Amino acid sequence: EELRFDVCIDTEGEGLVYRGKLAGREEPVAIKCLSLSRLDHVDMSSRAIIAARFNEETKVLRRLFDGTHDIVHLVTDGRLKAPNSGETVQYQVLEWLDGRTLEVDLEERRSRKMPGRSRRETLDLVESAAIAIGHANSQGIVHRDLQPANLMLVRQRGGMRLKVLNFGLAKNLQREAAIGTDIATFDPEYAAPEVLEGATSDIGAWSDV
Repeated sequence: EELRFDVCIDTEGEGLVYRGKLAGREEPVAIKCLSLSRLDHVDMSSRAIIAARFNEETKVLRRLFDGTHDIVHLVTDGRLKAPNSGETVQYQVLEWLDGRTLEVDLEERRSRKMPGRSRRETLDLVESAAIAIGHANSQGIVHRDLQPANLMLVRQRGGMRLKVLNFGLAKNLQREAAIGTDIATFDPEYAAPEVLEGATSDIGAWSDV
């Protein structure tokens, strides 16, 4: 599969996200790359956990593809050699979403002193994300990091919807596999009490609710 990297759009966190093209597809794609060489401040054991989280997120997105359009779609994934560093980099190719995160939307509304959304508008908007998380939970997947930065506002037929992003901290309850428990990267402002306490065995669908 031939990838073309057009522009880097996000350098936050543990990787890089590019807008690009994938051979055989007319529409653009988002290419999410995990570059461990950028994590100079992180020790080797922690890097291994980060890599495991990336692998787990890829598996989760593959598994959740059928059943909902409100979780970002994984197109393909793989490894490539970075031309400058020679590092072998894991990547995900994701559908390109024209929109902005709910975090950015709320910040802009506050800066413009706009009123909050009505209860009806809020319920209509949140419904798509709730359905998506309901589907994930029914498959034994708990997101564990739901927050405005991980919800993307996109316009589709029928109006605005929220798409759920970033399953890097997801937990597969059927395997009882917790990824990244040694590195607290979730946002405490939005975390459920059992997540904050680190009680992995107490985490379930209720944590996402």
